[in-house]
Amino acid sequence: MQSHNTSVMAVFEAIAQLGEASRARISDMTGFSQVTVGKAVELLDSCGIITQHKNISGTVGRKSGMCRIVKSNGMLIFDLTDTPHAGLYDITLSLCDEYSSTELTDMTVQGLTRFSQILGGELMGIGCVIADTDKTKYTDGVFDLIGIAPELVVTSNRAYAVANAKRFKYNGMAAFIRLKADGSADGALMYNDSLFTGSHGGAGEFSRLFSSREMLCEKITSLCLALDPGLIHISCESEKACAEISDRVTTSLQTLGADKMPIVIVEPIAHCRSAMDGTAELLRKKYILSNLPNNT
Repeated sequence: MQSHNTSVMAVFEAIAQLGEASRARISDMTGFSQVTVGKAVELLDSCGIITQHKNISGTVGRKSGMCRIVKSNGMLIFDLTDTPHAGLYDITLSLCDEYSSTELTDMTVQGLTRFSQILGGELMGIGCVIADTDKTKYTDGVFDLIGIAPELVVTSNRAYAVANAKRFKYNGMAAFIRLKADGSADGALMYNDSLFTGSHGGAGEFSRLFSSREMLCEKITSLCLALDPGLIHISCESEKACAEISDRVTTSLQTLGADKMPIVIVEPIAHCRSAMDGTAELLRKKYILSNLPNNT
């Protein structure tokens, strides 16, 4: 089942990246056989996630099937952390609209109205980014408003890790850490393309391990000894802070030795993708996999 889901998602992502593509082009891009690509395309088409049409090729009289994402489908993402705001994303993860509201009721009503006006396709779901782990109060709040619970509620540090891991396409264990302007720190672990959660689902979050930037420099060596991440990504609020943290972290990690030294990337948080982007990515994957015939 996992390999089946993986191939369908890879085919979908290839089409989303290209905008429109033939099965042969998708096969070249993913490395899958045209038979595997064809099965994935038919599944995605049957779910209304993509459409297919005939396109005249360079050879006179010959036609080839072209696959295209249904961009009118999309989702609403609510960021309920510091300053509540919302984003309307289409299925390609493009941010189509963004707005703010202090009330969940207004945020929901505005979001549904904007979705209808701007996209008008199928609402793939609502995702909520939250600061703490108490998901119930958010799912219940949205349910009371529109009669359905959000399809996804995820903590900000996990969603942030998902969004930025996609930028580097790193295979293996990787740590994504945010150092905030108020002096606090958080983040999460990724393993390949997935959040590292451990056997009980709560592992891999850094809000307790790294409660401040000072603690980061103290604890980062022990983190590497315990988990051996090959990549450590740290975001700071400014270029100046990045240079300082980069020097301190690199010095701390030199005790590991060259064979255990991870790749360290430190950059301003303004250069990074947001937790809302990561939530949209997680919700899109959840929506696609839940709609496949074998998963219903």
